[in-house]
Amino acid sequence: MTTKSKFEPNELDAEFDNFWQKVSCYAANQFPFEERCDFVKKSVNCNLSTNVVPYMRLLACHLKCVNNFQETVFITMFMMLCFEILVFLIYTINV
Repeated sequence: MTTKSKFEPNELDAEFDNFWQKVSCYAANQFPFEERCDFVKKSVNCNLSTNVVPYMRLLACHLKCVNNFQETVFITMFMMLCFEILVFLIYTINV
């Protein structure tokens, strides 16, 4: 009786090897809050797609949002900060 001692990768294994390079960062929203930080750290798209502020990493890892209410509060704060920056820019241009 011959048994294979070596694992032979198939097409599905090759697909999972490229998973972290291909997965969208928006898929993190489908994960439970306690697993989002690991997902965001591993996904290449999350680290490259956010332009100036890595908001997904901030929400998931640094601010450690644990529910939708906290996430909404922090996103509102980010939006208020962007609005303040816009107001300062308008003020600077008009002076």
